[in-house]
Amino acid sequence: MRANSCNPHRLTDLFTSTKLSPEIGLEDAKKQLVQYLALLEAVGTSHTVLADVHPQPTTSLQPSLLRLLSFAFSSIIQFPPFALPFALHLPTYIAASQAPRLAGDEVEAIAQNKVVLGLLAQVVTFPLFTYILSRSVWVPQLRSWRALAFTAALVFLHSRLVDANYARWKRLRTAWSVFRASWNGKGGKRRLDEEKLRPFLTPWTPPANPYVRQAAGAAAAPPAPRPPPRPKNVPTIALVPHLLEARTRAVGALSRMLVKLEELGDAHVAASAHLARAYGGANVDTDIGSMERTKDGVASRDIANATRRASEVLVFLKVRGAVFPAAS
Repeated sequence: MRANSCNPHRLTDLFTSTKLSPEIGLEDAKKQLVQYLALLEAVGTSHTVLADVHPQPTTSLQPSLLRLLSFAFSSIIQFPPFALPFALHLPTYIAASQAPRLAGDEVEAIAQNKVVLGLLAQVVTFPLFTYILSRSVWVPQLRSWRALAFTAALVFLHSRLVDANYARWKRLRTAWSVFRASWNGKGGKRRLDEEKLRPFLTPWTPPANPYVRQAAGAAAAPPAPRPPPRPKNVPTIALVPHLLEARTRAVGALSRMLVKLEELGDAHVAASAHLARAYGGANVDTDIGSMERTKDGVASRDIANATRRASEVLVFLKVRGAVFPAAS
């Protein structure tokens, strides 16, 4: 199954449904998707990148060499215009990469440290580069204002090219992992047994931020159980075959669930308040509590039983590119 430009709320709400029949396979689909997500994280890629590198949802590794060569050639051809802007920003990347060492597992702190360290590196790098360029013996007629304009042009060029080059780098890195797995994993030599694979089937969940306040009146959620620690000596290529198998299982489970929903026709699934109200949730106003303002100014909303027709969700997905087996 594939989906393009899907509103994530529609799928997220779908998986919060609690009144669907077990025959639909909602729980199995969630389980397979969670395991697939965990392996994507462990390999260091995403579903979009993996679909570009290895589009067919099978466990075969055979086309990896041709795709690797294709992505490598594309990256080499398009990287030269980005080389000089990249070199200018390399100290920024190196400084920002040290952020996790200073923040531990706190996601917000890591993001803040990346911004602060990156800005500090730029404050030092950009003026230093401009000064060296203006005093360079290789460019004797380059005055300070021209050196400054050249530096600004490199910064602008970097901001225009970085996203496309980063996307190509992620595809090339994933293609290289699949290629190595296809050559080094023949005969199942690199496959992990069930015990070693288990820690990689649970997504990493950051600890709760103690500085984030909950909405007033909301019940405190029990702390999520910490996943088992992942061994650090497991090579990425050992996880790639399991990743492809997990994708096949996730695609199959999700397709079966959507086909079942399509066969039922009039089934209702959970929906967010605004979506249920906009797409025919008849009793949504009686099922959703009103907005309340607390003493601390924290707004809370009690969303109980907002629903919408499953057929509307399926039509939305198909119109935007979702493909899954037709109901028989």
